[in-house]
Amino acid sequence: MSAPVRKDERPGSAVSAGSPGLPTGVQPAQDALRNRRAVCCVLGAAAVGGLLFAPVFSVQALLLPVFVVLVLAFLADEMCRHLPRLIPVRPLLVIAAGLLGVVWTVLADTTVAGIPSGRTLQLLLAGLTDSWQLALQSTWPARAEPHVVTFVPLAVLLAAVLGVELLHRVRPPLVALLPSAVVVAVSQAFFPLTGGLAVVAGLSYALLAAVLLMVTRPTAGPRRWVLAGLAVPVVVFAVVGALLLAVTSPLARPPTTLRDAVVAPVVQHSVAKPLDALAARVREPEAIAFTYVADAPVDRWTLAVLDRFDGVSWTADWRFRRLGTALQPDPAVTAPTTARTAQVTQLDALLAPWLPSQPRLSGVQGISPFVDEASGTLLTQSGPLAGYRIAWREPAVDAAELADAAVDGDALAELGPLGPIPPEFDELAHEATGGLRATFRAALVLANYLRDNYQLATGENVPAGHTLFHLRRFLTGPDKRGTTEQFAAAYVMLARIRGIPARLVVGFRGPGQPSDGGRYVVRNAQATAWPEVAVEGLGWVPLDPVGSAAGAGGQRPTGLAGVAEQVRSELPKDVSRLSDPPVAPEPGDSASSADDAWPWSLTLAVGLGTVLASGLLAWLMVPVVRGIRAVRRRRAVPVRAVVGAWAEVRDRLRAHGVPVSPGMTVRDLAPAAARIGGQATVEGVRALAQAVDFALWSGSAVTQATADQAWASVRLVRRGLATRPLGARLRAALDLKSLFPPKEKAPRGAGNPLGRGN
Repeated sequence: MSAPVRKDERPGSAVSAGSPGLPTGVQPAQDALRNRRAVCCVLGAAAVGGLLFAPVFSVQALLLPVFVVLVLAFLADEMCRHLPRLIPVRPLLVIAAGLLGVVWTVLADTTVAGIPSGRTLQLLLAGLTDSWQLALQSTWPARAEPHVVTFVPLAVLLAAVLGVELLHRVRPPLVALLPSAVVVAVSQAFFPLTGGLAVVAGLSYALLAAVLLMVTRPTAGPRRWVLAGLAVPVVVFAVVGALLLAVTSPLARPPTTLRDAVVAPVVQHSVAKPLDALAARVREPEAIAFTYVADAPVDRWTLAVLDRFDGVSWTADWRFRRLGTALQPDPAVTAPTTARTAQVTQLDALLAPWLPSQPRLSGVQGISPFVDEASGTLLTQSGPLAGYRIAWREPAVDAAELADAAVDGDALAELGPLGPIPPEFDELAHEATGGLRATFRAALVLANYLRDNYQLATGENVPAGHTLFHLRRFLTGPDKRGTTEQFAAAYVMLARIRGIPARLVVGFRGPGQPSDGGRYVVRNAQATAWPEVAVEGLGWVPLDPVGSAAGAGGQRPTGLAGVAEQVRSELPKDVSRLSDPPVAPEPGDSASSADDAWPWSLTLAVGLGTVLASGLLAWLMVPVVRGIRAVRRRRAVPVRAVVGAWAEVRDRLRAHGVPVSPGMTVRDLAPAAARIGGQATVEGVRALAQAVDFALWSGSAVTQATADQAWASVRLVRRGLATRPLGARLRAALDLKSLFPPKEKAPRGAGNPLGRGN
């Protein structure tokens, strides 16, 4: 009795194929079990796609929503299986169940006693339109807020709905994995995995595909094992390829992602405003800018970082993003770091939208600001703030290491342009650095030059301004007086001329002493500007070309700025006594250094690994090719299927060591087969001989029944060979010679191997 087919399923579809010959009631139960397993594979593939967004939000934020959505989707499908009248509306039921899972896990705070509200519906709609964009505009891991994370469980739900319907309605089962494959592709466009995580994700998806093939082909006989054999080399190749990509990067840069082209759409304030407002702040020195409580003295606070100049304004190519749960450590900082925290309060409304911040920022709590990851600049558009908690990391280095440190050439390439440079600035830059090459020592010499030859302007009539006109008058004019913004801007220009990566920072110095209660009060008198220089392994190091910390009411430099000040103070006054630190040999200076720089051991290991992997893959392909060949032989027209059965038996016996020549007949193999395969093999060979004789020499039409009889003989031969020792069977399964016909020429006068007399 054939298996019943559900009304919505095409005959012969992946989940409706039955197993004939089973007792009444057993076959439908097995079909239901296979259906459940197939649906679980499709839902599992959707789960893999959803969890691949973990680098964007974290596993903890995604695990519960994805799990609940898929469990409810499975239960909705099960309900339709038990109530066939619901099958026409199954997609709607699965969608409704999945949406409830999204509401109860992600949007629970917007519901009323678990019932969706108007706000819930708004966020569900935003999950389809806005939340994926907000995730791209955020730093990662992003905050798992409802309006940001909702698109992930919705994408998983969509993949589940489409996958289940394709599984029930389309014949090739792997088509049901296409929706989840789209989710996987989108997740990799957000954040591509590499290394071990990529291997695990690829293996998980490949294993789900292999299991889906197995459970949807229960009656295919040998074809089931052919499909399983196809999955083995694919998985091996994926693992080997992923491992090679994990240890060798073909490109010297990270892969391009969707996030690279997206930034947060902040309101465009004047980017020069922090620097423009510096002079106005100094005119009201007693006004409070903000207060803070810190775990240790803070040397200075950053408002904005500027690195490009057009002759009139200093600006920056900020790429503001919505601040997520934390910021990743700066990869340019390889030195040990110390965690620092501070609580900022009582912010002056005139500071907005800029917020006091720190370089190497690691997180902010209490607000949801925009952040420029490269500089740590914070921006708010939410109006007056009560306060926030800030965390950052301070590099630890001693004076001896910093004195001979090299500047970071990569940082110089990332800075913005300076525009046209007056010729006299070139000569001044060479003189100010003593002709030293671009090192941190040269950066300190330049700071000393400005300290010794220029004066900080104070009083009522100060020459404020930072245009090229103001800088030329400051550097080459007769009085050589200027404000901190002119000192900092002039330093950055001269340093960049000499190849030293420098940028201009606007902010505040830390107060010298806390007030009552341990709270530090930052006033406008501490507003200032200073340059920063990029140093290898340390990131950006602040310098003080003015030397006016005490005069501005600030404390002596601490932290990284304090170490830099110590090194500066130890430099000799006579610049001619200084020399450049020794230069490490470049990789291309000599043939030997080039040989040492090239990773020959890694290249050799990758080459050997590739050869071994290719050989292993080719070896493992033997049973796959043989299985495909057997399927093709069996599916031929009846007379060719009978001949194919003879060829299949011949090749299997050859793989087990039976000598075979092109002139041998089917019956010639029986004695040799009896010695290695037992009675079942002998019976199979004899039965095959009868089928071959009938097909080729009876003169009657060969029917499919004759072909089935011949291939039943093949199964007898295989049953007899299965009794051989395990080692012999493994050698036979991987025998390469069995893929090719016998090479030995037939003896003269020998008849057709399939001729009469078989």
